[in-house]
Amino acid sequence: MIRIAASAFALSLLAGTAVAEPVAFDFDKSHANLAFSYNHLGYSTTEGRFGEWDGTLLIDKETPADSTVEFTIDVSSIDTFFADRDKHFLSADFFNAEAFPTAAFKSTKVEQVGENQLEVTGDLTIKDITKPATLQVT
Repeated sequence: MIRIAASAFALSLLAGTAVAEPVAFDFDKSHANLAFSYNHLGYSTTEGRFGEWDGTLLIDKETPADSTVEFTIDVSSIDTFFADRDKHFLSADFFNAEAFPTAAFKSTKVEQVGENQLEVTGDLTIKDITKPATLQVT
């Protein structure tokens, strides 16, 4: 009897032509990391992260291209694992965090490039200057 009920339930799930609606998510920061790496004058690759940021995801599993990503970063939360470098990045030479305390990203295109991988293109704004950027997302 249980097998028949389970089969009937499974068939009822397959019977409709339901289209999934995009789902809005807030980032779960206990499972997310806003990390970066950069080439340091051709000698080494340095890594870092931002500890304070907030954003939303609108995920369309059926049509990933209809998904969107937006987030705002508190640039003073930078951590490159070396305090003197962080201080330099926060200075007017780089982020000028005193005058421009936040950076922002807003997607303009989402493309599925692997089974669990997306390439997210969008506008990255730092110090009131907006340029295109592409993020690799897993």
